[in-house]
Amino acid sequence: MSELVISCGLPGSGKTTYLKEYFPHHRYFSADDVRQELFGDASVQGNPAEIWEIVHGRALAAINERADLVIDGTFVRRRDRQMLLAMLTSGEHTPNRVRCLLFSTPLEQCLAWNASRERVVPEQVIRRMAEQLKKEPPGGTEGFNLIELVDPGSHR
Repeated sequence: MSELVISCGLPGSGKTTYLKEYFPHHRYFSADDVRQELFGDASVQGNPAEIWEIVHGRALAAINERADLVIDGTFVRRRDRQMLLAMLTSGEHTPNRVRCLLFSTPLEQCLAWNASRERVVPEQVIRRMAEQLKKEPPGGTEGFNLIELVDPGSHR
């Protein structure tokens, strides 16, 4: 049985820390890791379409190997989640289970954790993303088998 886990949450919400701790046996994919590989610095944005194409390709290869995998990203926009699921669940091999982990970390906590990180996302960007996620939270029609609410603050 293969599982695809997709994170959904604001920068600074604890996604990466949580995913790496609670899914150590899943293959882990993130745009930050690709940016680090390509540019030597995860904060260099580069061409987002090119970066995500690499992430999608690697994730698809893992799915074809029937591996369990995690995709770490904000995915605050419904269309981004839908495009990701369409790419990763329409091939010859598809995951048996597709989970969305929705990080419920309060905005003010995300801003505080973000401010204490080495790579800080501008506050106005996080606030804009919070509004987007509020308007378009993950829903049952997107193709997830399960949407779980995660409060990483209770796991620290």
